[in-house]
Amino acid sequence: MSMIVELRKTQLKAELATLETAEQRAKTLASQLAEADAAVNAASQLVRVNKARLADGIAELEVLSKEAAFIPQGMSGMRANHDIRTQRVDRNVSELTAERDRLDGELRKKQYDLEKIVEQVAEHPAYKTTVAKQHALIAKAVEIARSLFAVSLDEVRNVVAKLSQLADEENRLLDALVPTLREAGLPEIRRTLARFVQQVTPHAVIEALPDARSQVFAAITQINEVASREVVR
Repeated sequence: MSMIVELRKTQLKAELATLETAEQRAKTLASQLAEADAAVNAASQLVRVNKARLADGIAELEVLSKEAAFIPQGMSGMRANHDIRTQRVDRNVSELTAERDRLDGELRKKQYDLEKIVEQVAEHPAYKTTVAKQHALIAKAVEIARSLFAVSLDEVRNVVAKLSQLADEENRLLDALVPTLREAGLPEIRRTLARFVQQVTPHAVIEALPDARSQVFAAITQINEVASREVVR
């Protein structure tokens, strides 16, 4: 009877392993990337919490060490209570230190897993080709943005228009790739240029240009009138 039970256990384990393998294969790279990214974020949060608690514990030990120097001789009860507190905090620091090493190791492993998935995504031919084209558009946008304040006021709107055209081109490029990425189970590529255009060409600045132009010409007219006077007063 026990042999039958053991055989059944072995069979169930094999079936479970097969199901887990099938489930893993069914997962898309996009879902694996999201899970791995979430795992890294969760592990990073645990590391930060541990770091803060450990810093508090070390600081408390330093305070206790300073307090110990001011305990009067002969105050055995006070000394004993202080020693108990010190031992408790010291144990806590030791535990947190061990936990820190464990959490750091777990975080490194999750980061490695994430990096491997990112590499798989980045090496997909369609993804790789499109990202290269996107980077070329970004490089053009950066070059144009650098010239924004080196051109005359009359040319500013033309520069902004060129940047907007690049953002539209990026959108068309990535829109065309969406079906391919979904079919391959890959994550969509993040769009970057629309926000970049907003950042380098604040709406308030662009809208103020006509008024600024009028203001400049009004000032020019005024100073020319002043300069034409024989007596400036």
